[in-house]
Amino acid sequence: FEPGWYRVITCEYDRVPDRDEPATFSWLRSSLRKIAGTDFGMHSPRWVSRFGDAARQAERYRAGRVLLAGDAAHIHFPAGGQGLNTGVQD
Repeated sequence: FEPGWYRVITCEYDRVPDRDEPATFSWLRSSLRKIAGTDFGMHSPRWVSRFGDAARQAERYRAGRVLLAGDAAHIHFPAGGQGLNTGVQD
């Protein structure tokens, strides 16, 4: 990041947005106000996105001679700190 840039991540456990609901700056600002009581004066976002709840599962882990395993069988939260080692050691 450049000086003056910050990353803001929120997680509302009492609300799971629809996967197709767009991530907007007003949504992020309202989420931060709900969690922290302030939006810390955020303005001019460079990027706003949303990640899912990792609840997706393969319908089948084996189909004929194909077996899904490791990173093909699951996903990681982008803010959870898992890196290449977690997937390779799986």
